[in-house]
Amino acid sequence: MRKKYADETYLRGVTQYHVVTKELKKQNAYIVLKKIIEIDKPFVKNFTLIDNGYYIMEYTPMDKLYNARAFIDENLNTVSYYFDISLGNGVDDGRPYYDDLFLDIIYGNETDNTVEILDEDELQEALESGKITKQDYDLAHSVCSKLADEIQKNKNIFINTDKKQLIRMLED
Repeated sequence: MRKKYADETYLRGVTQYHVVTKELKKQNAYIVLKKIIEIDKPFVKNFTLIDNGYYIMEYTPMDKLYNARAFIDENLNTVSYYFDISLGNGVDDGRPYYDDLFLDIIYGNETDNTVEILDEDELQEALESGKITKQDYDLAHSVCSKLADEIQKNKNIFINTDKKQLIRMLED
């Protein structure tokens, strides 16, 4: 298992950024907003996901087994979503984290708004090497399946959150 802090993810090549963390009490979750001020070179898949002036918004719910990430361009348009399935989420000294359980989901422009599941091979390897139990393996698949269904039915709270409003609130 890999413990990942939401304020540290996806910052490779980023030389300057601003980060704000906020607890969303009503949602029992944390939001981490990272504004990219300077990056060595843009991070591009099918679309530019990270560049100067872009944002990475992390959503870490305390009562769900995933961490969600939105890649947002300089015009505050959401480019793509990335979901990490987790064994659990928590907070250390005000820093939200998740215990990465290998399976991931991407959704958005780069997948033509279809749900794509990633890293099945990593999950299988983790089981075979003893990094996770069969129970963890089954849990990852169960959470991933439910989350994929929630995304496809447009019922995911993070996807449906007004990110432009959140960014404006967090930058004030």
